[in-house]
Amino acid sequence: MAAVEVNVDVVRGLADPKSFERGKKYFGAGHVRRMSVDGTAVSATVEGTHAYRVRLDVTRSGLRGRCSCPHDVRFCKHCVAVALAWLEQADRGERTARPRSGPLAEKRLRSFLLDRDPEWLVDQLVAAAKADEVLRARLDVAAGADPDRAFDGRGPRERLEFAIDVPDHVSLGAADQYFHHVGRALDEVARLVDAGFTAAAADLAEYAAQLLEDAADRVEGVGGVDDAIARAEGIRLAARRR
Repeated sequence: MAAVEVNVDVVRGLADPKSFERGKKYFGAGHVRRMSVDGTAVSATVEGTHAYRVRLDVTRSGLRGRCSCPHDVRFCKHCVAVALAWLEQADRGERTARPRSGPLAEKRLRSFLLDRDPEWLVDQLVAAAKADEVLRARLDVAAGADPDRAFDGRGPRERLEFAIDVPDHVSLGAADQYFHHVGRALDEVARLVDAGFTAAAADLAEYAAQLLEDAADRVEGVGGVDDAIARAEGIRLAARRR
């Protein structure tokens, strides 16, 4: 598989000039915190007046960035700051990354797992559970935990706050990006219903609706907040019906 080059020129080309210069200043001022690199994925928090989460991925088509900020640009200043911090951590200069290949077919994966030592499987499952709140809760329930208490909702609760409770005014031009992040946070809550953690889903959906009501006067966009509140209420009702 062809390698994808990532360097400062690539980052500059992804951002508009203003975003690049501001991101460069953020990086130089040390605003990139808690950076984590996992193969071809980079995640970090950029702290300034407000804190925003950033994820960068090296794909077959190049470097892509996602940020929780409301700015409606392809590659914002926060993405620039994290990209520059990543390059510096890699001892600066041009970097080459290889996008990950696709997953194995399920039949082949099952065959591989059946040949593994049980202790190795336990180690892998425990490690995966540390990174997946739903998986951890499912394992706890299988081990005898109360399903209504097994899921720790602190992570999704923080992500709802981060997506919804934006202290700045969200303009009409930035509203689509804002509601995109809100929708992703609500998607996570909705998945809890399908996973069987209905009590946590109902509580989180109710909390999301409260956050949205509080944020309504700071967000432009006809019906956007009302639609998000309606979706949160729909998730809550679906959880209660289970």
